[in-house]
Amino acid sequence: HEHTRQWLAPVCGMELVILGSGSKNTHLVDRGQATLFQEDRERGFGWFEITAHHIHGELVDEHGQVDFVRDVER
Repeated sequence: HEHTRQWLAPVCGMELVILGSGSKNTHLVDRGQATLFQEDRERGFGWFEITAHHIHGELVDEHGQVDFVRDVER
């Protein structure tokens, strides 16, 4: 159970995103998974555009600042 924003490093071609920051944030716990982005101090949200061959994702903080952007081609 996480209240953070994280984009985990791909595993077996799968992109995993955690967006549990809509409530009080919890501290990050090292679970041994490499991350491309992680934040536990500010709440925020994710915005995604998904097509048949492309994923565009942005992780945004509670003030509207884009903290992380990732584009994935399939």
